[in-house]
Amino acid sequence: MPRTAVIILNWNALQATLECMAMVRDWGLPSTDVIVVDNASESGQRQQLKLLESTIGTVLYNDVNRGYAGGNNRGIQFACSHNYDAVLLLNNDASIDAQSVKLLQETLAGHADAGMAGPLIYDGQFTNLQNAGGLDIAVHDITHRKVPEHESQPYVVDYVSGTVLLARTVMFERYGLLDEDYFFSGEIADFCRRCKEACMVHPGAKASHDTSQSGHLRSTLYTYYTVRNRYLYIRKNLYTPRWEFYPRWWRVHTRHAWSALKSGRCAEAGMVIRGVFDGMRSRTGAIS
Repeated sequence: MPRTAVIILNWNALQATLECMAMVRDWGLPSTDVIVVDNASESGQRQQLKLLESTIGTVLYNDVNRGYAGGNNRGIQFACSHNYDAVLLLNNDASIDAQSVKLLQETLAGHADAGMAGPLIYDGQFTNLQNAGGLDIAVHDITHRKVPEHESQPYVVDYVSGTVLLARTVMFERYGLLDEDYFFSGEIADFCRRCKEACMVHPGAKASHDTSQSGHLRSTLYTYYTVRNRYLYIRKNLYTPRWEFYPRWWRVHTRHAWSALKSGRCAEAGMVIRGVFDGMRSRTGAIS
């Protein structure tokens, strides 16, 4: 079994993090250690984490919220410096069993040209398939595949969902860490584009993603970052003149904002518009 660091990012969701850790312990997988990265949670949660350090193992603390990219980078750096073979990025609101984790490990072991692997991602009740692998975010409006390419064999995708992602640590040593300019959303697609090795999904591995705790943010902050970071991704990664891509995305995002306004979702419409303007102006990192 590869020596694996399971990186769990915590931001003001300590109970979810503790439940996620308990799930990892229940796997009973050898050579698997948990690394919790606290992304500048409120002081009360930090104090609770410090009291629990002896039972958790490794806890790393960021002084500021560095987003998904920066938070996970802290754990990845620790894993690389402590000679782990692989890292498993695991959202604290995700669920996956030991057998599925083993399938991801077997995918990397059986495909020398693969650098990372992910499962199928279902909703919180494991009823509806949400993500069967990622499509290029510069080209596709809906970037989550809804149907697996194969029923039982691993297949190559443009990028793997960051909800549950197993990667060889050597990938980060070769190609660098996640780009923190994105802050949240787009950084995994960007990293996979940088990598020469394949990104694969194993359809036999299944995970769920319960977004109920963060649902109130999905129409505002998550919408903003998804819109803005698409322009950052295009500017950074495409050699084709970006003016060939921007008009299409202006139309897409204008329709999105107008639809939100007509439905009374004014905050969402505002975030779409702000995301477009900030993306065009190359604004990076967190917004206030």
